[in-house]
Amino acid sequence: MAAVIVRDVCIGEGGPLICVPVMGRDEDQIKEQAQTAAKSPADLIEFRVDAVEGLDRDKLISLLGLVRSETGRLPLIMTYRTSREGGLGHADEGEYLSLCRAGILSGRIDILDLELKVVLDLKDEGEDLICLAHREGVKVILSNHDFAATPPEDLMMGRLKEMDRMGADILKIAVMPASKDDVIRLLRVSARMSEICQKPLITMSMGRLGLISRLAGAFSGSAVTFASAGKASAPGQIDCTDMRRILDDLKRIEEK
Repeated sequence: MAAVIVRDVCIGEGGPLICVPVMGRDEDQIKEQAQTAAKSPADLIEFRVDAVEGLDRDKLISLLGLVRSETGRLPLIMTYRTSREGGLGHADEGEYLSLCRAGILSGRIDILDLELKVVLDLKDEGEDLICLAHREGVKVILSNHDFAATPPEDLMMGRLKEMDRMGADILKIAVMPASKDDVIRLLRVSARMSEICQKPLITMSMGRLGLISRLAGAFSGSAVTFASAGKASAPGQIDCTDMRRILDDLKRIEEK
């Protein structure tokens, strides 16, 4: 797997990294959460801008500057998660494009999370957005979230391969399990894809049932796991400090 280097962080080598979300509704909440995240043992920060009340381009750029100033050298991911993929965002395609472009051109983010479905719906404009990000030195995560079910293995593989084809730097898929078999299928897809793709993956099975998938990145090939430092952004996230301790213990045991 070829690693993606962002600031001082190498994504895709040396075991899974920990990403902590910032999901404040207003400036005070965002500042407080960013400060908490910066003090945690996180490796990356995700700013979930879909949680911001009254979001527009000017507010976005200002808040990106705030989060950047509070989190220092930690790589910053900007994410606008739409309601159809479990987020709080209701922007139409034009607004989504406008906000993503503003984030790219702000010079304040390192990675942009784009939903695969939105990019496919946008067609040429979606592909142009990926090109713009790369021209500006911003890495791209293409992501897909299914909060209702765990799709068949061939469908999950197909989505990851489509992300790769479209030029994503990092491929992400998150699914909801209804059984232990669903979790195993997600782990199997992750392991298979990590063997045939040269790009870092982020894969997870959500909720309590899928917790093992958040801890098994070194086994399954998932390069990043999400944990909370206060407010969680998805079902099944555990505290960042607990996550760091568990991952360090697993690494220590593996190296014995």
